[in-house]
Amino acid sequence: MFPAMRRGVLCLFLVVCGLAPVPEVRAQDATPAAEGAMVPELRPRERPENLGREVRCTEGGDHCIALDTYLDDVCGLIETASDEVGIDTGFFARLLWKESLFDATAISPAGAQGIAQFMPGTAVLRGLADPFNPAEAIFASATYLAELSERFGNLGLAAAAYNGGEARMERFLANSDTILPGETQDYVASITGHTARAWRDTPPETVDYRLDGETPFENACLTQAEGRSIREFRDPVPPWGVIVAAARRPGTAEVFAERARSDSAGILDGVEVNIVRSALPGRGSGRQYTAQVPAQSRDEARALCRRLQARGGFCLVTRN
Repeated sequence: MFPAMRRGVLCLFLVVCGLAPVPEVRAQDATPAAEGAMVPELRPRERPENLGREVRCTEGGDHCIALDTYLDDVCGLIETASDEVGIDTGFFARLLWKESLFDATAISPAGAQGIAQFMPGTAVLRGLADPFNPAEAIFASATYLAELSERFGNLGLAAAAYNGGEARMERFLANSDTILPGETQDYVASITGHTARAWRDTPPETVDYRLDGETPFENACLTQAEGRSIREFRDPVPPWGVIVAAARRPGTAEVFAERARSDSAGILDGVEVNIVRSALPGRGSGRQYTAQVPAQSRDEARALCRRLQARGGFCLVTRN
């Protein structure tokens, strides 16, 4: 066993036993996830370049949202994305405000995620890899709403479909006796000022979606969101994880994670390691900040753990 590996094993043993502190990293709560299919490629995926601790960007890095300029960036991207797909900027801002109050870390009781409140299944269908990335979610949401508006005929019905689902909207249009859920009715009325039934039967010719009369959009958007902020971005939680370090504080977990990476004989080089707040297997229900390499299935996680153990490393496989 390499000397560095011995030190890594000892450190991790002490951490798991509660005898050593742990490092800090991006903190997130684990949420239930279904076990994914077995992935043939067992080498961990490389860490995306744009997932810094304090910034989230679209693929390619053309548009970013940073924590220290969060509201300015969000309002700016709402305007950019809506202009790009051809939907009313005020409507789009009102919808995102209704969805999440512009909170990129929001999770609804039903499991909808992020600033645009995509359900995990819908996010997959829309090609949105990370609903908690507000930059990508804003563009994905704008594109989806533009498609719904084209499909159902107007923004009011697009909002109803966004909230209540496309299949329910099809039934609503096909049968005049269909009643939408109360939540969807309130959703459409609060965003557009008209009922879903009105949008179906006698849609208004024009709607003033401006946030504050003649006030320019960006100023009105910032005023509406005044006082709203987030301290950190949330990362998506993978179905399975390979724990390589753990601690009571996220910063300590991050330090230990980097130590585990340097002791991994290259196995963890360039690999994404997330800090996930979860219980340690076999250690009761108490939660710690765990440094995890994400995996989509138990087999994938076990395969990576075996590789680390073969090099003298320590790891635990966990289902999030």
